[in-house]
Amino acid sequence: MLTQEQSEIFGALTNAQGTSLTLKFPKSGEFLSAFVFLPQAVSEAGVAVERVMVFYERADASHEPVIWLTFLEKSGFLANWRVTVDIPFFATGIEQVELAQLGDCENENIIISTSVTARADKSLHVISFRNDNENAQNTEGIGSPQLVYQRNFCVYYEVGDFNASGLPTLLSINLGSGETAASPSIEFATWQEEHFITMFSVPTGSAASEYVKTITGFVPAENSANDDALLPVLFIEYIESADDSNTTIIMFDESGNRPRNITFVADRRPYRTLLSKRVNAFSAHTYARDIDDSGIVRASGSSTFLGHSRIEIPMSERVRYTTWYDIIPSGNTERIVAHYYTYVSKKEDYVYFLSDDVRESITATVTNNPCEHTVKEVTFWEWDKEEMETIREVTTPLLRIVTVPKGAGLCEDFRNNSLDFRWTLYDSTTNSEYDYYVQIINNSIRLRELRKVLIIL
Repeated sequence: MLTQEQSEIFGALTNAQGTSLTLKFPKSGEFLSAFVFLPQAVSEAGVAVERVMVFYERADASHEPVIWLTFLEKSGFLANWRVTVDIPFFATGIEQVELAQLGDCENENIIISTSVTARADKSLHVISFRNDNENAQNTEGIGSPQLVYQRNFCVYYEVGDFNASGLPTLLSINLGSGETAASPSIEFATWQEEHFITMFSVPTGSAASEYVKTITGFVPAENSANDDALLPVLFIEYIESADDSNTTIIMFDESGNRPRNITFVADRRPYRTLLSKRVNAFSAHTYARDIDDSGIVRASGSSTFLGHSRIEIPMSERVRYTTWYDIIPSGNTERIVAHYYTYVSKKEDYVYFLSDDVRESITATVTNNPCEHTVKEVTFWEWDKEEMETIREVTTPLLRIVTVPKGAGLCEDFRNNSLDFRWTLYDSTTNSEYDYYVQIINNSIRLRELRKVLIIL
């Protein structure tokens, strides 16, 4: 059922366009109605102007799929709604609508993502209210809605300050054409001095089946006299297949210009291998992050613990550790260098830092729900690379970490079946859902040293 105001708007729309209209609703986002009310504007005469846009299909449409967007306005207390501008889209669905400020434009822009049935890519549209359209029906002096940017075959978009400029920018990843084999490009577009421009376009690979999220950060500039000189970095996380993920890294200069995709250059294909991540029931999906609260965001990749690489261990059962990489500028190129090795819990609620020496002498197993009250048990084992080939040969546990629901404690069966070493409540305050117990076996590590490397997040 339409509200009274929506009924008035729909009546004005059908008076102008005919009665054979079917409303279309955005599928996700903040705006889920066919009627999207825009911020109130003020005319040159000082009169408040209400604005709304409506999505619909016409019954008399051509054979091509078309969704119409019509803008309506009314001003004054007793004024009626009237149609101002119509914009058609080649589409069968409205994916999302959002309002966002971009660049140095004070007005909010309308960002619309549309889709066509049976196609994975979308079309991206930016509409802004401008005063330079002589044919606009708007006479209030508040500007008419104009399509200022459009990209077909868009597979991902996001609004953010990606190059540390202090101004929001529209990032879109677009295929070169409708062909699925086309290599995408990463485009940064925004308002600049009253023009909507594409500031940068950066090539990227075609390995992604889905783009997931972006993370912004900084790295120290090379050989800078100023220790505080930082270069903006953008990490784009994507899925390659059902189990495999990876990261694209975009580097900017100190001014936030000249972006370079350091993971796409032909002679850096090994970077893609280093940044590959595989997720299963025992290993977390680790995105780029500031893992040590140092202010430096690091990219991540994962590898199997010792003993898990044998062919008889299914990929779905292999426990993996995460390597965190520094990005080091070097002339006109950059290197990525391993900085930390960690085990990250499946829920990403704690991280265990492994030194390079330790990583070569231990391995790990994970048991989900080992007893009634226990969520997860992680055991680190001594590994003898001269004597052992598979994880099934380990016999000497060194450290066990157990996660339990808040306040539940360790169940009696679990205690009775454990080795004869004391369990310690390691942390009960950091996480609102869980408590963490540890069992240090044969004095493998002192508790005070453990607290430096086992961090509850």
